[in-house]
Amino acid sequence: MEDMSTKPDDSVLFFPDLYPQQHTTLHHTSSLTMSEAMTSDDDPSLSNTKTRDASIEQKAKVNGLISSSDETGQTSGASTTQEPAKKPEITLYFLQASRSIRIAWLLEELGMDYKVVFYNREKSMAAPEEFKEVSGGTMGKAPVLKDGNLIVEESGAITQYLLDKYDNLNYILPTKPALRCKVLTYVHAAEATFLVHGLVPFYAHRASPDISHDLLQTLTVDTGHDLDWLDAQLKASGTRYLVGDTVTAADTMMAFSVQFILEYGLHPKEKDGQWDNVRNWLGNVEKNKTYQRAVAKTGYTLRPNAGEEKVAV
Repeated sequence: MEDMSTKPDDSVLFFPDLYPQQHTTLHHTSSLTMSEAMTSDDDPSLSNTKTRDASIEQKAKVNGLISSSDETGQTSGASTTQEPAKKPEITLYFLQASRSIRIAWLLEELGMDYKVVFYNREKSMAAPEEFKEVSGGTMGKAPVLKDGNLIVEESGAITQYLLDKYDNLNYILPTKPALRCKVLTYVHAAEATFLVHGLVPFYAHRASPDISHDLLQTLTVDTGHDLDWLDAQLKASGTRYLVGDTVTAADTMMAFSVQFILEYGLHPKEKDGQWDNVRNWLGNVEKNKTYQRAVAKTGYTLRPNAGEEKVAV
């Protein structure tokens, strides 16, 4: 991945006046199969498992995510169904108003059972010390995933780990080179481009609320370019999600970054219709049933303090 030595981490997306230092352990037991997760926001008439599974595979083939041929990079004998395996013991250590939502949504998309250990931020806006102690992570930042005895940190690394181990159909990270590269472009752009650019005006305004209007405008130029690029990509593809009509890792990584920029006004003044394609895509994300389940199970909100103002640009 890119050099993250100067990257703001997950524990510093802070919001003021949060109700402090409580944590709640939520136990999540999902009865969803992989096929149910994949059709969660699609045709509700697919109630028969066999019909639903066939539809999923057909959709994935139409979108180019999987293929019965060697064109995708799969071997000709590769299985297209989830093989029964020992139930993984997965725990997600989730910090409010953070990138943790990426992993909760991905786990829902994978149809996996997992436990959530949820923490609010302290009034000081930091992750509570208990989070750092209990999660077992060495960085003290969120999210942290524990799979058995293995601890994985950083949302991008957790995403890669979960896909390598549990995305048996390769529908969230396709094997076909062109599609895989496109998904990975978004995966890395979510952090190295969108959030890096968005956090500059966010922290500038946080450090100096009376920062000049002209300086803030200058600091948001890059996010404007980023959103213009994303809107053009969505317009060209004409698809429901970033890479095709089903959710991929591109969506699970990018959604938080773009929501953060738009919600807090970390961009130049928007012209009428300028980013309609971006907003339509986010609408599809937020209506997605697996995303909604992730939000409901974790209690996630991007704006835990309703009084937090947008950056006036």
